[in-house]
Amino acid sequence: MELSLPDEVRAALTDAGLSDDEVQGKTGDELREAIGDRLTYELVVALAGQRLTVGRSPGRRAKLPQGDLIERNLDILKLRLIDGMNFAQIGREVGLTNSRVSELLRIYYGVDARERKDNEPVRILYVPAAAVPVLREALLGRLQGTAEDLVATIQAGDDWYAAWHATQDVAWLLLEVQKDEDTEINIGKAAKPKSIIVRALRDHAEVERNLDHEDGVAVCDRLLAAMP
Repeated sequence: MELSLPDEVRAALTDAGLSDDEVQGKTGDELREAIGDRLTYELVVALAGQRLTVGRSPGRRAKLPQGDLIERNLDILKLRLIDGMNFAQIGREVGLTNSRVSELLRIYYGVDARERKDNEPVRILYVPAAAVPVLREALLGRLQGTAEDLVATIQAGDDWYAAWHATQDVAWLLLEVQKDEDTEINIGKAAKPKSIIVRALRDHAEVERNLDHEDGVAVCDRLLAAMP
């Protein structure tokens, strides 16, 4: 299928010797080296309009966001590639943590992923569609817990900033499991996403066990065993 691309982007890709099929297997970082930041951004925008995207790692297609998240992620990409903001500046602009900004750029566009060694595997938790409702329920339970901690912190007059970020981190993970479909969650190098999911699943498994819901316990156990 021939991609619908702006003329300047098409010319730059031709000069770089990249076919339409090759483009979708290239990471954002690789495309930046081939055609520059501005044209890479324009390319990604054009692909998004066709429900397509670039690679998150060499030869591996990146994940497509859902609904309004497409525009949010494109805004983050623009702030990085066009406006030249660092992660902290982008985070303040869009209301996310530095680590979440970095994670979104890597997951959806393969941008700023150079620090990973060539032989270092991408740490992905594969969640089959049948297991998504269980993980979503587990994360909802964790979100309730962090929200209660936040309220208690505010009522005690303590510094609520860390408690607020803890709630936000769980909320962003919940966005990854909105739909009952096969899902990939990039665990990354940071311990935070993994620790959140592990605690959520363990707590949920205990609830399911107390209710004699053995199927739910089994799903939690399988996801914990599959954790990279």
